[in-house]
Amino acid sequence: MSISRWLLLALVPLCGCAGRVFTDDDNRKTVQVDVGTTFTVRVQRPPGSQTQPTVQGSILALVGQRSPTSGVHEFEFEARGLGETDLKIPPDYSLRVRVVSASARPGMPVNRP
Repeated sequence: MSISRWLLLALVPLCGCAGRVFTDDDNRKTVQVDVGTTFTVRVQRPPGSQTQPTVQGSILALVGQRSPTSGVHEFEFEARGLGETDLKIPPDYSLRVRVVSASARPGMPVNRP
């Protein structure tokens, strides 16, 4: 088997790992993401409604947004700093986002003696 085929096989498990997706089912929940990662919030809103998200502080940055179908809005965020913040999308969606360091999580190999 050629080197390029081995490389392709090694990369296939990584497909789809660009980030988590939070939906209307996650409304009013607290979620945890790693610093430096991206995640998407996908919500259903009536066409023409105001959907611009708001975030307090600089822990999260809005890096992209799109409406793939009528009434669906997707917002991509990057976790840029450690801490917690509230992400709000009108009229009533809110998500408490806790950004942590992957190496600080209990049980990670770097924390074991």
